[in-house]
Amino acid sequence: MNNKIIDRIKKLHRDITDHEGKSSFPSDRKTIYHIWYAQIIWLSRLKGYSPGSWAHSAYENDFADYDINYIDQSRQFDHCMRSKKNDDELLLIIQFKT
Repeated sequence: MNNKIIDRIKKLHRDITDHEGKSSFPSDRKTIYHIWYAQIIWLSRLKGYSPGSWAHSAYENDFADYDINYIDQSRQFDHCMRSKKNDDELLLIIQFKT
């Protein structure tokens, strides 16, 4: 699934990804980054910690290496979820406080 998203994003011209429209976020690029950042945060929480800062500052204005990092994070997320032996283990992990 994530590979299909990345393949599509890579084909889009910057004028399209940065076009402003009526949405939760002002552009497609910002929507895409929001999805990625949410994945980063949830993966961190599933690993037992909450990041103190956003790790995305290098990607604010360019999709360079975004695909590699997004797919890598997706694989890590999948591995983390599959490594849980049962629902109780997962429930214990996701009980956190901010």
